[in-house]
Amino acid sequence: MNVILDNSIFQSNPIHSLSLFEIFALGWDERHAILTNPPFDPAAEQPVNTWLTTLTDGLRKEAVQVLDQSIPLTLRRPRTTSRIRVVTAQSDWATATINIRDAVRLMRTPLKLLLENSRNDFNFLLRLASPTDRQDLKDAIKKGWIETEQAGGLGEMKNILLDLHTAPNAEISALIHKLRLWVMFDRDSEQADRSKPSKASEEVLGLCSEIANQKPWPLQFCQLGRRSIENYIPIEALRYWQNEASGSTHTERRRKVEALASLSKKNPQARWQYNMKSGLLGDLRKEQVKEIEQQGRSLRDTDLDPLFTGLTEQERTSLAEGFGKDIASLYLHHISSWETSFDLEYQQGPAHQPARPALLFSLFSRM
Repeated sequence: MNVILDNSIFQSNPIHSLSLFEIFALGWDERHAILTNPPFDPAAEQPVNTWLTTLTDGLRKEAVQVLDQSIPLTLRRPRTTSRIRVVTAQSDWATATINIRDAVRLMRTPLKLLLENSRNDFNFLLRLASPTDRQDLKDAIKKGWIETEQAGGLGEMKNILLDLHTAPNAEISALIHKLRLWVMFDRDSEQADRSKPSKASEEVLGLCSEIANQKPWPLQFCQLGRRSIENYIPIEALRYWQNEASGSTHTERRRKVEALASLSKKNPQARWQYNMKSGLLGDLRKEQVKEIEQQGRSLRDTDLDPLFTGLTEQERTSLAEGFGKDIASLYLHHISSWETSFDLEYQQGPAHQPARPALLFSLFSRM
């Protein structure tokens, strides 16, 4: 966050010394850029310089270092980085003009990444990042600048966002929560038409869009272009999973991976919306599954959503059951082909999903 200190901060009587020191402390390790208006000039007659003369040598040296490092820091950060102006007057959140105590509270609050599953989704997010951004993201987590917040599914995510959206304007904690929030969620799929997002995902998207229109800066969020994070696992990574097994299990996994690779070539959209955890059977109603089991037969084209028609009998059999509920744990593994294969997989679409750099850009500009 870029924090601009108004001249009045250094001229108030009394000066809020502890809060002012905390603002500088929060800029010491470049978590935030601490700026003045006009820009800090140690040789000029400025209120900030008058204040600096009241400090001990050690404190003055550290405060000047924070001010000196902040201008180049802002130049390295996205132009859309969140910005506040700190004043002595009452806070006006709509214009990001905030009094010193509210500013400290906002600055010390970590950026929350609201995810459906904090572990798997975060590791997917790391894969989305370039090697440099990935390390920056890991460092920010270690330093406590960023925290993951698990929603536990789209339904609970909707409840969290709805509570924030409907909170009274005077409720500062909810307001700060919204300002220190970044959201990512699955597209999922609608049972009646697997080519469309689920109703729950669209409701979360609608809430995010409404919150995004609120001042002083928009909520940054991402609805995945594919059904879930599992649908972005490259075939090469699934071959790694396949080769972890032996015997009949290896054979079964190999056929499953080959069937998915074939589906990717025949109909990429079907591959994007395939139920990676539970397979084709996982998308059928319980009555349908029971009927198929009672008849002792394999899946037919007519059993499936039109998106998945055209598979061979062997492919339907191999994809009837998915890759298991823990397949997303592959994102934890260091697989040598990840950088290239994941990038190629993501670039295949769909076209409306955000570019990987833009996605991480939106996150870091929020920090």
